Amino acid sequence: MKYLIEHNVVPGRSVWLEKSGEIIPKVTGIADDDSKPITDLSTVFPQNINSKGEFLCPCNRKSVLSQPAGKVDYFCVDPGCVNQVERCLVHFCSEKSMDIPGVGPSIAHDLVENEIIKEPVDILFLNTPQTIDKLKTLPSWGPQKISVLLKEIKSSIAKKGNIVRVLVSLGIPGIGVRASSDLLSHFKSLDKLAKASVDELKEVERIGENTANSIYNFWRNGNGVQIVEKMKKAGVQIEEDNTTQTQTQSTTQQSSNTTTQTSTQTSTPVVNPKLNNQNLHDLLNGKKVVISGVYKSGLLGDRDSVTQLVQQYGARILSGVTKSMDLLLIGEDAGPVKIRKATELGKRIIRIKELESIAKI
Repeated sequence: MKYLIEHNVVPGRSVWLEKSGEIIPKVTGIADDDSKPITDLSTVFPQNINSKGEFLCPCNRKSVLSQPAGKVDYFCVDPGCVNQVERCLVHFCSEKSMDIPGVGPSIAHDLVENEIIKEPVDILFLNTPQTIDKLKTLPSWGPQKISVLLKEIKSSIAKKGNIVRVLVSLGIPGIGVRASSDLLSHFKSLDKLAKASVDELKEVERIGENTANSIYNFWRNGNGVQIVEKMKKAGVQIEEDNTTQTQTQSTTQQSSNTTTQTSTQTSTPVVNPKLNNQNLHDLLNGKKVVISGVYKSGLLGDRDSVTQLVQQYGARILSGVTKSMDLLLIGEDAGPVKIRKATELGKRIIRIKELESIAKI
């Protein structure tokens, strides 16, 4: 909104553009000769700004929008916002979540607009005489459409052995399939995940400060626990069954045995004949490492190469500095916050030049 005011941009106005970055157009000026400056956006968007000058959500609740610190966008944080509930319901029913294929934007709108559903998890409880009778009163909702939807919901609830989809369905900001899989591989259950601290969450690979806070706040400040309890009540399996765990443990054991045999044959992984493999193994094996900064193609290569090397020598990569980490590797322009925090925690900090010196034969 501030951008619109600063650049005097309103609907219907002609503007000058230039290519910015890769493909993003940038407004450089106003092409209209008789353009007048904008001083108050309420004249442009009167229905979405209240008397205090606060931006409002376009839904029927007209809730005040929130602009998080450091963000350009405005967000509606009202849990009763129908626009949010509809979009969250579509996500909840998507293929990688609870997989109820019949629920798209149109059906989601019908269910939320007619107050049949107040939050996405309510979709699991549609099969009641009272709800079915209400569905029958909606335009274009015949017996076959209702029957198909109820069968899809029943099928979704009956699925076993994949709790990743349950975590994805919760709609925690920044948590998709890959992050959900990483989190559950680490914590083993939703209950343990819900009790984890921010520092414990940051120990999971690819989970940084912002994402960890997002997960933590979902369980502490939102209604995450209540949603999961409702899913349990509906019959959704939110823990891996014993068969799945046994198979996983068996696979892990076989993998472990294979690794042990391989290690016996080759005690130290050889990544590069020009490197001091024993020094790197002693430094990195079994350690939790955070990598920060820019790595130019020196002895150890660029940042991707350094990351791969660190992992090949038995270290685990963390996204953020935590009490449990062991080393902070820093290149050029490394994050000052990470350096300061690592120093405060008394963790070892190794600059790229020192690492190259250790790696030299």
